Amino acid sequence: MGQWPRLCLPVVAVLMLGGVCRAQGAVRTPLSTPELGALPPWVSRVTAAQGEPPGTTIVVNSLGRWPFGVKADGVIHLEEAFSYAAQDPAANQILFASALDGPNGIVFDDRWFGGETLSGDGDSIVGDFGSWDPRVKLAEELYVTGSSCTVRGLCLRWCEVSGDDNRVRACHFGLDLDGETSWAPGYVYGLNVTGNRNTIGGDRVWYRNHFGRAAGGPVGVNGSENVFCTNVVGLKPDLWTPLDDPPTSGVWVGGHHNQIGGIENRFNCIYATDTCMDIGGNTGDDGHHNAIRMNYLGQNNAKAKCKYGLVIEDGARGNIIGGPVSPEYGPNVIVNFTVAGIMIEPRCHGTTIVGSCIGMDQWGNGVAPDEPAWGVVVGRSVSGTKIGSSAPTQRNRFGRPGIRIREGATNTVIRGNWMGLDDANRPVGAEYYHHGIEAIGAERLTIGGQHRSGADEGNLLVGHAVAIHLTDCTGPVVIEGNTIGALPDRSAPAGGRGFGITLEGCASVRIGPRIAETTASGGEAPTGVPSSLYGNLIMPGRGSIGISLGSCSSVQIEGNLIGWEDPAAAPGGDQGIRVGLACRAIRIGGSLGNRICRNDQNVGVYGADDVTLTNNKIRSATAGDGVLIGF
Repeated sequence: MGQWPRLCLPVVAVLMLGGVCRAQGAVRTPLSTPELGALPPWVSRVTAAQGEPPGTTIVVNSLGRWPFGVKADGVIHLEEAFSYAAQDPAANQILFASALDGPNGIVFDDRWFGGETLSGDGDSIVGDFGSWDPRVKLAEELYVTGSSCTVRGLCLRWCEVSGDDNRVRACHFGLDLDGETSWAPGYVYGLNVTGNRNTIGGDRVWYRNHFGRAAGGPVGVNGSENVFCTNVVGLKPDLWTPLDDPPTSGVWVGGHHNQIGGIENRFNCIYATDTCMDIGGNTGDDGHHNAIRMNYLGQNNAKAKCKYGLVIEDGARGNIIGGPVSPEYGPNVIVNFTVAGIMIEPRCHGTTIVGSCIGMDQWGNGVAPDEPAWGVVVGRSVSGTKIGSSAPTQRNRFGRPGIRIREGATNTVIRGNWMGLDDANRPVGAEYYHHGIEAIGAERLTIGGQHRSGADEGNLLVGHAVAIHLTDCTGPVVIEGNTIGALPDRSAPAGGRGFGITLEGCASVRIGPRIAETTASGGEAPTGVPSSLYGNLIMPGRGSIGISLGSCSSVQIEGNLIGWEDPAAAPGGDQGIRVGLACRAIRIGGSLGNRICRNDQNVGVYGADDVTLTNNKIRSATAGDGVLIGF
């Protein structure tokens, strides 16, 4: 997509202001002087450039302090311009005389306790002389309490937008004119948005805002229906190199129904040393039903690390991470994390994660962390989490880091994800990395779904020490339609030496298709698998086990292919299915049966009670034992 032409402003920069500001719970009126009277004659009503609203143009032509009571002298100070704008009911445009500009821009120090306020509807402030590169530096606070205002082309210490339908474009927060040198970092946020329907950045690359360090974080989005897009946090203007003094945290989303990213071909690029993005929860309207799409979190050319790409805080609900991927709408890319790519904290509800690359860049290359991080962590007592989708355009791609589900998490669905395989169908990173999917104490868990063309609900897992590892999980637990250790089309093994599925202390589990649903849907048989089999394809590595049970009860294993049927293929795992001590009520087979092929030991039962094998087809490896049953 070609660049849009840039229009030119006159050799003045524009500022439009006016209204009542709320700061730290107090109500503060705009800066004013009693009995100012009519605007002076040299302030004329004009039509603004660059599509900004028409109104009164006020040209700031002095860097000095405003001597109150002096007016109509031909000199406009910054405070005077704000005061005139606040009292004029029409839209105002504050410009800066080009004669004030110098090598370090136009600098206004922290001169007025409490800062300045842009409160009039349609007011604007523009400090870039038409270049879209900031030339005006305000070290004091700027409050935007009006509606439909524009703040553009400024270097700011701190800005709070409490009005509605405003625009903030081409500004630097806590950064100098070059967009990378630290300058007057904010002591709370660099930018705090508490109003509604405001746009920070936008759909043009030259609308991009740059954010550096601030004590409370560079950005807070705390209102509703705001858009934050095409912005850069913690990175230099090349979008790749971390700032010399990067922020600890990046973007805080504390409101609801906000859109972070998600404009066609426009990404946010965000890096912070601790947490790149944080969705708040637990209080009132905080942190619910936000859309987080098309963001680069943690990506940088120095491979500098963050702890978390995205944290969804305690109690947040209904947030959507990602969306359908297309040439115009790319994925979230979350990399270079040391603890978790996405952390869903306790008691969150209804989080959806789709169309994201986690531990993998947008080109399908795995970005392996230096530590055993997790791609997604679903915290304690979290409910209703959906990770992935049957639609190929909403598939999540994971590199080496997998998914971890903590105690008490309920109604989690993990479906249609590709994990551990790059775009060249090679395992990402070293083998025997930790588990692909791990759940401890989870309830009502679904991993996969129907394996059918066009809407494959199964997950692809390659190159993990254990593809799926569940401990103390209670049902119904369904593991269905997953491809483990094989290529996406199930035509050949993908390599690797890991285990397939291991269960410890689990109850009410089905490994294989839900027969009634499969029959009703008319699902198609996967490539290379008999039409009677709609279940999991498990290719255990050498020396490993396809399905291993320990201390489990009420487990049905049916409709799966474990091992490779081709006689010319190399033998599969050490064991196809192992039923260990303290297991009971285990059913292997049924109306669909299983195909268990070419493992050194296809079935082993050791000290278990009430184990039934029915209607299975078992093929031994050259020197295998076929079925080994021990008590």
